[in-house]
Amino acid sequence: MPSLSNQRHEAFCRAVVRGESAAGAYAGIYHVSGRTAEVNGSKLLRNAAVSERIAELQGTAAQRTVKTVESLVADLDATIAFARECKNPAAMVLHPPPCVARCPGQMPSKLRCSAW
Repeated sequence: MPSLSNQRHEAFCRAVVRGESAAGAYAGIYHVSGRTAEVNGSKLLRNAAVSERIAELQGTAAQRTVKTVESLVADLDATIAFARECKNPAAMVLHPPPCVARCPGQMPSKLRCSAW
């Protein structure tokens, strides 16, 4: 399904998929507050085209997440195989999967070893 022709409806769908409440998404897009946002946000969720678009966007996000998990597992399997091949468990620490090295705050991008 392509993007909705009503750009505000499309923006509402994307906000809901990002995790905003219907009232919060509606308030941000239509610049209203309080009860108006709650009532109209709820109504918009019941719109058939909007609910189908939300389901489609959520499905796409779920597929990306599955692919990411699969790639992480594959990288870890490769690292474990490398460590076993070298008969050196420290190889898993000294040569982490590339995806782990790119995660900010998780591991430094350049590892230093005093043995080198």
